[in-house]
Amino acid sequence: MTDYYRINNDHLKEKQKELKLRLDNGKTRRITVDGPITDEYNNARPRILWVLREPDGDGDGSLINDVLSDFLSRSPKWSYWLSTWGLLAKTSYGLLNKCDPFAIWEGNRQLVKESVRSVAVINLNKFGGPARKSPYYPRGVDKCAELLRWQLDNLSPDIIIFGSTCWDYRSRILFPTGMDIPENCSPSKKGFPSFRAGNDRIYISAYHTRQTVLKHRVYYKYIQKALENPTQL
Repeated sequence: MTDYYRINNDHLKEKQKELKLRLDNGKTRRITVDGPITDEYNNARPRILWVLREPDGDGDGSLINDVLSDFLSRSPKWSYWLSTWGLLAKTSYGLLNKCDPFAIWEGNRQLVKESVRSVAVINLNKFGGPARKSPYYPRGVDKCAELLRWQLDNLSPDIIIFGSTCWDYRSRILFPTGMDIPENCSPSKKGFPSFRAGNDRIYISAYHTRQTVLKHRVYYKYIQKALENPTQL
């Protein structure tokens, strides 16, 4: 069995040595090691990959599972964990277990939160930034482009969910040869566009999970609908 978790972490730790972003003040940032949260991703069905913008913080070279340690604790310090990672966890739990995650969330929130251990999360800009979009975001994405293409190829996800990142990925990273994502690929209040590649991988263009446009139940419903009838590429 392929150990996606180990392969990804080993590769990104090597890339930490060479990928650095120089800021206007002369300081430099290293990438955060993202990807599968734990090795539980190896056995997950389906394998789910979330593509977000950038990790909060200074890009100090931490691991994404370190960043999530507070969310996974039983008493998280920061309420925004429940908006950003809470919706990601609910959606992931529902897809992994083919069930309504909201009833479980009400009765056993910790069980639903633990589902993030079975998914992968990557950021287009791995150098970090503030809660709002970093001024270094475009430069960070460009520096990470080759690494992002490597992750898409080597993590072998069945489902890729873009959190307000599909356009940036399409225009700045480019999909693998043969992919032709339409220009009008942005999510809306009416639904999330989805696309099926020749290898049966499904791409969903969703809102970021910290969004406030849709209720969480509606967000999950749109993800389900997107999986039912993706546009063939």
